[in-house]
Amino acid sequence: MYLHIGNDITVRTKDIIAILDGKYVDKMRPTITEALPDGKKIRSSVLTDTAVYYSAINSLTLQNRALWQNMLAISDG
Repeated sequence: MYLHIGNDITVRTKDIIAILDGKYVDKMRPTITEALPDGKKIRSSVLTDTAVYYSAINSLTLQNRALWQNMLAISDG
């Protein structure tokens, strides 16, 4: 399954290591700008084993989407 994280980016859910709130982005990398290319504020970061993606979508919303997709996959058997 794939998770849409905004800005026309989808990430394979099995590749996701963590979804972090935007306030942690500042603490991890103080040199990151506060805006995405389209001018929206960074609200979350999605870590995979190959990349870090920044999203304007709240981390809780992304986590809920991922959990919902997982529940649907399990129910489909």
